[in-house]
Amino acid sequence: MYANIQSPYLDEEVDLRKITPFHVGLALLKVTAWKRIAHHPTCSCYKNHYFTLGAWHLCVGCTMMYSGIVFIVGCFFLFHDFFQNYLALIPIAYFLGIGISLTHPLIKPRNKWLKAVFRLFLGIGLGSYICAIIISPFLSAKLLLIGIVLVTTTLYSSLRVSDSSDYCSECPLASTDLAFPCNPVNNTQVKMRKIKTLIQERLQNLKDHKELEKRARKEKEYIRIELE
Repeated sequence: MYANIQSPYLDEEVDLRKITPFHVGLALLKVTAWKRIAHHPTCSCYKNHYFTLGAWHLCVGCTMMYSGIVFIVGCFFLFHDFFQNYLALIPIAYFLGIGISLTHPLIKPRNKWLKAVFRLFLGIGLGSYICAIIISPFLSAKLLLIGIVLVTTTLYSSLRVSDSSDYCSECPLASTDLAFPCNPVNNTQVKMRKIKTLIQERLQNLKDHKELEKRARKEKEYIRIELE
């Protein structure tokens, strides 16, 4: 696992060519994307935890889970009459999806695609649960179902965080003996400070440039008056 490690956290360069809100926002998103979108460091040690889409990295679990939710809820609305006639399909899809996804924490697969399948079934289960909330005729039942899913997802998220694999703690690139040890959190903070510094420098350059232009106009106006 630790042979020929490829890490983006040994480079402190940032891509900020312009200081428009769009370009600044994009630069900040790129720097923090490993936490916001990939949910793991995007080095080779975590390659089974994220999908690579061009320059972007997407969390395997979240991508597949939300895909499953969108698929089931989309089918529910597209084929609403069919589901109304066969309401039993919704609880069947729920228990099937959740049941298969619960196998994941038991066997803890490292293969990316096997993990993707488990997360897809989790999304199918959650999507079916959302459909059950939608078709429930009573407001009290809807609120109860919403409360249950909020509590269970919060507990599940906390368990995942506490049980998450931390390859960084054993990675040789994180050694403090190195001149620039790999540290995603520190590297992100350095890059964000660098973006802030670049913005301040370029704003100051623009301000100085405008001051020079203003002086040049005043000098031209003075010379014109003297000549008259």
